[in-house]
Amino acid sequence: MRAMTPAKRQALIEASGLFDPAYYLLNNGDVAASPYEPFFHYVSWGADENRRPSERFDPKFYAAECELQGVSPENCIVHYLQRGRASGLFATPLDCTLQLAGVPVLDLVQQFESWGRDCEFGLFQRHLGAEPNDLFRFADPTPDMLVKLIRTDFAGFGEQAYVDLDEQQPRREWFIVDRETRISRHTRIFQGDMPQDKVQKTALLWTQLLRAKAVREIAAGQKVYVVKTSQGDLGRDALAEVARALRSKGPGWVLWVEPGEPVGHCEILMDGLLHARIDRLCPRADEYRFSTSGWLRVICAAWNTVQRENASVARGSVPQ
Repeated sequence: MRAMTPAKRQALIEASGLFDPAYYLLNNGDVAASPYEPFFHYVSWGADENRRPSERFDPKFYAAECELQGVSPENCIVHYLQRGRASGLFATPLDCTLQLAGVPVLDLVQQFESWGRDCEFGLFQRHLGAEPNDLFRFADPTPDMLVKLIRTDFAGFGEQAYVDLDEQQPRREWFIVDRETRISRHTRIFQGDMPQDKVQKTALLWTQLLRAKAVREIAAGQKVYVVKTSQGDLGRDALAEVARALRSKGPGWVLWVEPGEPVGHCEILMDGLLHARIDRLCPRADEYRFSTSGWLRVICAAWNTVQRENASVARGSVPQ
């Protein structure tokens, strides 16, 4: 395709309605301090630099959308307006979840809870602006541990825990470690914030509150619990036991996620156990490279599957 002239590119972007001068100035201090009019700056330089023009277009997210298709656009907004929009790629995570699941992205992502392996799903939630306080968001319980904890309503979990400092610099964080399971969790309390004995008491109280919250949510079936296979180390049999334990307490679902095609495909393996495919999962210690578009498609597909199944069960329970 021949290169677009500056005048045609300006007209294309202007007609799209995706540029907001107030937003652009607020989020680009160098432009606000320059003599350039914001739209002129954007079409002259900002678009090529993939700066965000408004809340309605996120070039970083759109680049992730293109990555799923094996495309690397030089200019995200031009590619979106010329090709991507027509081919079904989304401009923002909000567009994605509203169109695929009918739920705003922040509401949807908080219906899911990480149940281990590493920090990937929790970091994906954080990237989208969600910071749920969940028992295992950044922890790594094994399937056997989960089965035991669920069946006992998490009784005693964390009661004999101790706190220890991590090795990160420059400011080390206190972690709480359960002596029996060896499961460790963040406290969000850092060295120097308070004495160690107070850290211990605070962490224990927080664990008790999260345990109670987990029991309530499992009984109500309020969450879908995400477990990912990052190293080929999880199998159907182990997760089936987790799903059976979960269903013994309420109508919830375990979502088992593995890499594969088609991205976003989700199916029911048994009562309480979903299986979904994503384009890639991160190896441990590299969890920040998560696939935003892949995870969004997974949770949209899982949400739709759960809603259809719940509706089917409800119809079947109505007397004829």
